Amino acid sequence: MENKKSVLVTGSSRGLGREIALKFASEGYHIIIHGRDSKALEQTIQGILQLGGTYTKVEGDLRDRSTIARLGNVSRDHGVSVLVNNAAIHCPNIPLEQFEDGEFYDL
Repeated sequence: MENKKSVLVTGSSRGLGREIALKFASEGYHIIIHGRDSKALEQTIQGILQLGGTYTKVEGDLRDRSTIARLGNVSRDHGVSVLVNNAAIHCPNIPLEQFEDGEFYDL
């Protein structure tokens, strides 16, 4: 592993997450990209490569605990110094404090 600063950007396959990943790539960070859509992730990868950046891809759904475990392992391996928790799901219009434990995985 290179001695390079690393950032994990969840939900970096499109939109704001992609733009954040590209900005960090332009600043010399190794980017750990994450998302569920392999074609969209490929567009992020191409943007990182155009900037001369490096990346590690973790494809998967954050509702799947194995994806979370893979992100944790990759983050540990690369010594992540920044986490951008951008991934989101559409939630019912209720206050966060009214969610019960585990409900996020049922959405």
